[in-house]
Amino acid sequence: PFANIFIDPASETAMIGEDLFPKDFILTIDAPSNYCGALRIFSDRADLDILRDISDNEDTIPLRHKIHDLPEALPSSLYQAIRTYILAHAIRICRGQGGEHHSMMINVSRFTAVQTRVKEIVHRYVDELRSAILLHYALPKNEALGNSYMRQLFETWIDEYRNGEESWSDIQELLKDAVSPISVIEVNGSRGAEALDYNRKQWPNGRKLIAVGGLSLSRGITLEDLSVSYFLRNTQMYDTLLQMGRWFGYRNGYEDVCRIWVTPEA
Repeated sequence: PFANIFIDPASETAMIGEDLFPKDFILTIDAPSNYCGALRIFSDRADLDILRDISDNEDTIPLRHKIHDLPEALPSSLYQAIRTYILAHAIRICRGQGGEHHSMMINVSRFTAVQTRVKEIVHRYVDELRSAILLHYALPKNEALGNSYMRQLFETWIDEYRNGEESWSDIQELLKDAVSPISVIEVNGSRGAEALDYNRKQWPNGRKLIAVGGLSLSRGITLEDLSVSYFLRNTQMYDTLLQMGRWFGYRNGYEDVCRIWVTPEA
């Protein structure tokens, strides 16, 4: 379908006339002002400070690993990303966006067995955070931060969001509402996989999910209101990376809280 654009635009014959160079039906338009694309994230003119480096994965999930290399723990940066996702949800609730979808993507391996193990560890960690929040979110700040999980959340807020409009007091009181509806799912071809479904009839208040996957997450799907991406994959193809990342789209009212963890090389 792209052959016509390779025709010489000045080509003309006495019998046929002008050739088929598509000067009349290909038009380049600028991206909308509210679209978060490559220029706003990756270019020298980027205006969104959302990139974070992954440099601590080799001891837990090496970039090059085999199907049986199942991790026993996650990189510290992935735990940080999960906490950031919860905090981002609290911020969105504070901004009146609690009824919208809210997604996180974790793409660290092409092997479903590794994805399943990562999903199990992430699920366990979210449950631990949820239990700690339920017991401590309503306490005064100093008492709440006596709990190690709450202190980790606070330190993550310092790292990522302390310069935002919302204070820690605003966030702490919303942590229960932020963490309660979050589910962790696998998006792949395994038996334990779930559909990446955002049906409003089933989730009238928006679906809040952490999607763990690989090739199934890489192309052809939409993660609604994707806020946090953790992307530990390697490819030599620039366009493939852009497609696999899933990080472009519309983030009205919360583009400043989005985060992308990726290797410097990628």
